[in-house]
Amino acid sequence: MADIEEPVKKEDVQVFRFKFTQEIMNMLQEFAQIHKYDDKETYKESWDNWTKENNEIIKDEETRLTNLGWSGKIKDKMYKSAKYYFRNK
Repeated sequence: MADIEEPVKKEDVQVFRFKFTQEIMNMLQEFAQIHKYDDKETYKESWDNWTKENNEIIKDEETRLTNLGWSGKIKDKMYKSAKYYFRNK
């Protein structure tokens, strides 16, 4: 008689990669493309302004990711995604 495995519950699975919502990814991609050729200082200044303008959306995304078990700095994760992934895409 074969042992029957119990199904893995969603809350039992450890997540190693936390993805942004499609809305956030679109916003980051748009920002990255607009500022693709900015120098480092201009890019950083534009980023700071963008995060202030989109603070509410960023907080919502941070709450969503935290509820999924992610811990970290949301703005750092977004900045790195925009600068090193979407900017060169």
